[in-house]
Amino acid sequence: MGQKHFKKSLLSVLTIFATVISYLLGIIIVNADDTTEDTDFEGLSIHYMDGSLDERYQSMRPYIIIYNNSGQDVDMADLKVRYYYTKEGTTEEVLTCFYTAIGPTNIFGEFHPELGYAEIGFTSGAGTIKDGGNSGQMQLVLKKTSNGYYDQTNDYSYDPSFTDYAEYDKMTLYYKGKLVWGKEGPLPPPEPTPPPNDDDWLHVEGNLIKDSKGNTVYLTGINWFGFETDGANGFYGLNKCNLEDSLDLMAKLGFNLLRIPISAELILEWKSGKRVETSFVNTFENPRLDGLSSLEILDYTINHMKKNGMKAMFDMHGASKDSYQDNLWYDKNVSFEDFIEAWKWLTERYKDDDTVIAMDLKNEPHGKFSGPNIAKWDDSDDPNNWKRAAEIIAEEILAINPNVLIVVEGVEAYPMDGYDYTNCGEFTTYCNWWGGNLRGVADHPVTISAPDKLVYSVHDYGPDIYVQPWFKKEFDINSLYEECWYPNWYYIVDQNIAPMLIGEWGGKLKNDNNRKWLECLGSFIADKRLHHTFWAFNPNSADTGGLMLEDWKTVDEEKYAIIEPTLWKKGLDHVIPLGGITPGTFKYGDVDGDLEIDSLDLSILKRYVLRKINEFPSPNGSKAADVDGDGEINSFDVSLMKRYLLRIIKTFPVEESEQ
Repeated sequence: MGQKHFKKSLLSVLTIFATVISYLLGIIIVNADDTTEDTDFEGLSIHYMDGSLDERYQSMRPYIIIYNNSGQDVDMADLKVRYYYTKEGTTEEVLTCFYTAIGPTNIFGEFHPELGYAEIGFTSGAGTIKDGGNSGQMQLVLKKTSNGYYDQTNDYSYDPSFTDYAEYDKMTLYYKGKLVWGKEGPLPPPEPTPPPNDDDWLHVEGNLIKDSKGNTVYLTGINWFGFETDGANGFYGLNKCNLEDSLDLMAKLGFNLLRIPISAELILEWKSGKRVETSFVNTFENPRLDGLSSLEILDYTINHMKKNGMKAMFDMHGASKDSYQDNLWYDKNVSFEDFIEAWKWLTERYKDDDTVIAMDLKNEPHGKFSGPNIAKWDDSDDPNNWKRAAEIIAEEILAINPNVLIVVEGVEAYPMDGYDYTNCGEFTTYCNWWGGNLRGVADHPVTISAPDKLVYSVHDYGPDIYVQPWFKKEFDINSLYEECWYPNWYYIVDQNIAPMLIGEWGGKLKNDNNRKWLECLGSFIADKRLHHTFWAFNPNSADTGGLMLEDWKTVDEEKYAIIEPTLWKKGLDHVIPLGGITPGTFKYGDVDGDLEIDSLDLSILKRYVLRKINEFPSPNGSKAADVDGDGEINSFDVSLMKRYLLRIIKTFPVEESEQ
């Protein structure tokens, strides 16, 4: 019995062993088949030549030939080719061909910009590529339906040095879905994690503006107009300058705030769902704006400003488009109720984004003397009382976003003592620039539920615009102060009532008197550290000119020399410095990119290690987080960060190893 049992057991073991061996052999045989299949197609390759005439071009033109030295014929319908690129804009794309040996109807394309490539396929009518042969030339043209431009400088598969056909491994070839040639391109980089949207709100203390940490800040910005006009419905100049480059230039020059004039009519069109197109966009200059509507360009602008540390202030320049010369904030097309609805819609859109920090309620309310069509300033409930209207609009905005600054401009005329708006005239009224008269604040201050959000604003111009009484004789900074600036608005600062923002000032330097005025006001703003937004970035401001020369790319250095002393040159963002973070610049431990190492960095690092976030706010956050230099980001880095903040250590191990 024991011997039989032993034999049966041995037989069972041998059977199992044979089964395992057979199974393993089966696997080996299957894998060998796969290897043979892959090996058979090692001879497939792509030869490439660049057909584009420039790196910024209206189409991507990879000219290719597929070579077959695999040892067998290949059906082209089994092949797919991928071209790796980065898409700019939103316009749909199509594949066409200048020439293809297989016939244009036998080739098709699918675009996957979210994956970073276009895929080219072939129909059964394309035939086969014989062993030792090739497909013939295929002059591919990948383009947008708008004929908009591509910026190919960051495209993985683009190489202008290939002026004749040669083997090229930055395009990939697939046979029945398997990669048989080339090196796949990277996925498009994810959008960087934006800085927090709720830590940069500002508030008022006396005549100062302060940030959430209690630091005094200064708004020193610039205007870029166009959204308020029917001729543009967006920024002027985008046919000559690049949007991102222009915004970055502003930041690098020291402007930390962009005042964006806009109209209630345009906002109401957006509110209704209407797609409004922007004029003056040249996709050669702005390939990323291709296919974007005016509202999408505005959103794009706000998002880009997150990267360069600038903030935005909306200025309701008029009720209707091109109505900025009208006296009031309502007209026959846009009622006061419509005007309020426009403000509410715009506020709602950006209420959670502290890139938009202020709302200038109405540009230049004006009108002289008496009548229902002039903007007045008193305590009446009259529809043309700007003070009362501003209070109503402010409350509607604050109900949606209690964090935003409310900017209220003045009017043009204010009655002298003993007169009011029913009986004042040429010799019984104090007049100033449109929106520049705030004498009424002394008797009738704006009253809102959040007084710590109220900022007054005026505009001031020189004799080129209009020869005011103070320009009719020899003037200097002292006479301007005594006759215009102090009685009309600076008293508000001097008496610690509220901050003052000079919403518009600017002019040409051709005439000596205008240059003199500009230099006087520039010196006054710099000396008193007043908030301001210069008029304008645009050179197409007919009566003032702009910061930029006619090419929209060159700074008027003579004018900038007057402006520069007025600029604070510091950003209003707690994370992104003004001008953005210089690529490659970082400090170990500074994972949020504000060039400081504090408890916020520790909090972000903890969240990353706990996998609550996948990225750091700073583009260099991953480098900065690895403070022990081991190539990983883990709890050891968190521990070292704690010790650093507690001053137990003064440097990180990675810094010591790099010394």
